[in-house]
Amino acid sequence: MALVFGLIAVLGLLGCGESGGGSGAPPGAAAVIAVDPVNLAQGQTVAQLAWPPSEGPIEHYVVFESRNGSGYTFSQITVVASADVTGVPGDTLQITVIAVGTNGELSESSPPSPPLIFHPPETSIAAVMAQSAPGGGAPMVVATAEEETPSNADPTEIAEETTEPAPETADAEASDEETSSLLATTLRALLLGADTRLPESGLSSEASQWLQSQVDREIAAGVSLAGTGHQDDDALRDLVWQDHAGQLFVSDGQNFLDADDLPSTFAEALRLNATERFVGLADFDGDGQGDWLIEDTATGEVWVIDGVTDQSTASDQLDPETRLAGHGDFDGDGQAELLWIGVDNGLQLERPGGVAPSLDPMASTPDGFEFLAVADLDGNGHDDLLGRAADGTLLMALVVETVDSAELVLTWQAGPADTTEGLDLVATLDLDDDGAAEIVWLNGDDLEIWDAESGLETILAF
Repeated sequence: MALVFGLIAVLGLLGCGESGGGSGAPPGAAAVIAVDPVNLAQGQTVAQLAWPPSEGPIEHYVVFESRNGSGYTFSQITVVASADVTGVPGDTLQITVIAVGTNGELSESSPPSPPLIFHPPETSIAAVMAQSAPGGGAPMVVATAEEETPSNADPTEIAEETTEPAPETADAEASDEETSSLLATTLRALLLGADTRLPESGLSSEASQWLQSQVDREIAAGVSLAGTGHQDDDALRDLVWQDHAGQLFVSDGQNFLDADDLPSTFAEALRLNATERFVGLADFDGDGQGDWLIEDTATGEVWVIDGVTDQSTASDQLDPETRLAGHGDFDGDGQAELLWIGVDNGLQLERPGGVAPSLDPMASTPDGFEFLAVADLDGNGHDDLLGRAADGTLLMALVVETVDSAELVLTWQAGPADTTEGLDLVATLDLDDDGAAEIVWLNGDDLEIWDAESGLETILAF
């Protein structure tokens, strides 16, 4: 069944300040549709945008935002026909939405929402309204319909009944090409939000092939995604690529998100020898700049190359019998540590060239444990361990800070009861921006996003 998407309506303008937000579209989803700019209250930083639900069985909506006239970029995924948006004084924000059916079918992107204008507390709203509204008049007031809209109502009919149709423009009708472009942007945003520590996460051949197919289609043939990391201290991750000759390139996250020509964002970094592999890009010394973590697969040697001076610091490799399992900021101090697993499943931390926090001497992984990834799974600012138990269910080791910040304790916790059999790990990412990472699995041709504790949250089809 084709998905039908109606015009976006501004339903709720939520309270002032840094917090607030609705949990879903309120009754009366057929609101009068505003087409003029909407000036938010002085100092207001959060607003809710809602739209008439699409026809047919809907899995979720993918929301894109344009801020201050920029191109549309991925913003969020929501299972209800509304989204909370935030801004700072001076921002002008619009959104457009794609509906995703339960079978993965996509709607066209909706027409843009009315512009939302965020004002500082001292701004004269009346003056701004007079300046921004056509002819000096006030913008259309948002009014909620008196009667609740039937759940099977056609959103396009609702729009005809409640407001005069807006003039048709090229921007108001998204083509299939534009929809594809927005989905490509979604993939970019997911990559930049995701932690794809590829060499350490044990990606299956299926997951690796899926990622590479996306790279070949959207980026350039001849390079592979080696992983993501932080070259600087901004919020976006940076992408690390590798060609067949072992040359590493890095794409700045913001440049990659905005670029039309993605290969133009590649900046040459290190060149690896045949037996060397890229392991990570993270700040190991606390200077705010990313350092390169490299391993020689022939000798087992591991070293960190300073991202500023290019000086190398070799790992002490705590025990010849241990293997490098991952890296992360386990004590939350802004400096990454190396995680080693011994033949007896014992766990140890190391910071090359410095002093690492210590783990409980008895810390070890359970029998049958399959290590998958390092990520902050509970949002406390400390990276944790993620893996599979022997029965295929998820198992987490959460890092607990003790009174002595130099000592860390692991608390093992079972994940959802659902088995992960048949699912291939792709990455971890904090999709809802709450500080706790979700898990991205490949299931056939779809991506499943799980909460580490409660399981499946949403499905993305590419």
